Amino acid sequence: MVVYNPVELLKVRAQMSRAESFKYRTAVSKLIQNEGYWGLYKGSLALMIRDIPGWGVYFYAYEFLKRQFNLPEAKKNGTDNSKLNMAIKFWCGGVAGQTSWLISYPFDIIKTKIQCVEDRHVPIREVIKTLYAREGAKTFFKGLSPTLLRSFFTNGATMPAFEYINDRFVYKTKATTS
Repeated sequence: MVVYNPVELLKVRAQMSRAESFKYRTAVSKLIQNEGYWGLYKGSLALMIRDIPGWGVYFYAYEFLKRQFNLPEAKKNGTDNSKLNMAIKFWCGGVAGQTSWLISYPFDIIKTKIQCVEDRHVPIREVIKTLYAREGAKTFFKGLSPTLLRSFFTNGATMPAFEYINDRFVYKTKATTS
């Protein structure tokens, strides 16, 4: 959270910027000058509310879906078809990522709105009331479709790649050094 929130905040501010190029060093200095060091952590509660359930759902859904295909048992029994397993893991990661975003997306909208406001603290409750009054519940799902499309491919690649690297390098290294 120490690094994560400031990075998210700067990403949001860069996306908002109308300047031709966004200078992060200048943005950090300006942010600290105008909002103090605590300004780097604006929206951190909304970020936690987004990410804690979101990541929990992601990892649970990924493992749950893999078990539905009996991937752990196939590997133990020696019937591991690596190419098929990689495709299944890609699908499981993609669906898990989409499920995670379905759960966490409304709080991503709220977090982003909070982090867009410069020079003052905006309570989560105020953001929710304002957004809901302006456009109703649909405002919390604007942009969800492209996010779900992107997340399928991003998350579909992430977990299988992580497991591949873990299986090939991390666990082998530990086994040979023990």
